Amino acid sequence: MGGSAESRLVCALLAGGRAHRYGGRPKGLLDSGQAAAMIDRLIGQVTAAGIERIVIVANDTAAYADRGPEVIGDLRRGIGPLGGIEAALAHFAGKAE
Repeated sequence: MGGSAESRLVCALLAGGRAHRYGGRPKGLLDSGQAAAMIDRLIGQVTAAGIERIVIVANDTAAYADRGPEVIGDLRRGIGPLGGIEAALAHFAGKAE
């Protein structure tokens, strides 16, 4: 195993949900009065913490495609955050150092 502890860390940003309360717009893309969308602020904070391996898990993968990190969808839809966690674990399985 090589590298620092930070380089071995991974992050999965769960950006699921059906966006019913936001007029169909994914919540992570809302700016909430800030200069950047919520997902962009999170990506910046995670990157600043030294974590380079980031994946976004989203229902609407196309909506997040231009954000930088790889975007994946749930393996099983409609089961809430557990679906995102399952997809992230499957994505990173076998990729650990």
